[in-house]
Amino acid sequence: MVEISRSQLIQVLNILEYLEENNDRNRSDSVLYQKLSDILDQDAAAWERGREEARREIDVDQQLAEYQVAVFDMLDEAMADGS
Repeated sequence: MVEISRSQLIQVLNILEYLEENNDRNRSDSVLYQKLSDILDQDAAAWERGREEARREIDVDQQLAEYQVAVFDMLDEAMADGS
């Protein structure tokens, strides 16, 4: 049987307490990291949706510009034919 002194026992208990606290912190950090990761994933998805919406708006603006050019071309032709 191994005998340990009272001071050695206290040191071992202190080490065990420290390890327990550190383990709790690690678990808390892991949960916090997961929540932050989830938030970042949601932000990334929202960012991508915003980019897609902006692309669609640009496409619509380009189509409108093309239609305006086509209408002005038709008006120019009609005016040239009518003179």
